[in-house]
Amino acid sequence: MTSARRVAAWVAVTLALAVSGPASAVEYPVHMSLPDWDLAVGLTGGVAFDERGGVSHTGVLAGLDLSLLDGVLGLHLGVRTHREGYSWRVGGLAEVTAWYVVLVGVGCRFGHMVDSGGPGVRDSEVGLTVLVGVPFPLARLDEGRAGSLVLMPFARPGFRFDGDGVAGFHEVGLSLRWTSFGW
Repeated sequence: MTSARRVAAWVAVTLALAVSGPASAVEYPVHMSLPDWDLAVGLTGGVAFDERGGVSHTGVLAGLDLSLLDGVLGLHLGVRTHREGYSWRVGGLAEVTAWYVVLVGVGCRFGHMVDSGGPGVRDSEVGLTVLVGVPFPLARLDEGRAGSLVLMPFARPGFRFDGDGVAGFHEVGLSLRWTSFGW
C-alpha cells in the first residue's frame, strides 16, 4: 500500500507540473498621490497636562498651525496657548514629521507665561515632543483643485526641562486643517 501511495503522489506531481504554466507574481502598483510642496493651515484644540499630578498644571489648549508638506515629509510650525496655574502660557512649536497613514514626528516647544502662574509654575519652559496623529480627509474642495479639509486626532507626548529636572508634559486633541494637497 505504501508503494501505491508513492506512485500516486509521483503521478499527481508529474501531471501538475505538466499542465501548469510558468509561475508569475502579479504586482499591483500602489497609486497614492503624495504632497508636492503643499501647504496646510489649521486650528488645534485639546488639553495640555503634565505628570506632576496637580490640577494647576492642566488646561485647555488652543493653537494655530502652518505646515509645509513634500512627499512623506513635513515641517510644522505652531503657536500654542494653554491654561497653566493661574494664567496662560503662550509659546511656539516646531516639528519635523513623516507620514504614511499615520503621522509621526519629533520637535521642540517653548513658552512663556502671560502673567504669574502661581506656585510651582515657571515663567519660561523649553521641551521636546513626539507627535502621533492620524489625518482623516473630510472634504475635497472643487474635486481637490482647491485643496481639502483634514481632521487629525493627535497625541503629543513630551517633556520639559525646568529647574527641578525633567518633567513630562503632553498634549491630546484635534486639529482641523485646510491643505493645498487635494488627496
